[in-house]
Amino acid sequence: MKELLGLLTREDDPTGTVAILIQETVRLRDQLKETTGHTLTVGDTRAALNALTDWLSGRSVSTELTDVQKGLLKAWQDHLLT
Repeated sequence: MKELLGLLTREDDPTGTVAILIQETVRLRDQLKETTGHTLTVGDTRAALNALTDWLSGRSVSTELTDVQKGLLKAWQDHLLT
């Protein structure tokens, strides 16, 4: 986990990680809209990002996330761990 956190906090080139987060967010947004007609909101993205920060810091992740927020968090986690 420390290695992953180190990659995310590298000051010399954070663009790769940011690109992954953006790519997965857009993918989930499009999938959600197509399959359910719902829109991924800024609030959903913020909640998932806060949960990701907690996860990366080793803190417990909020249990009050919606299914959409959990899905976004999981997508980010999956891609960051591969």
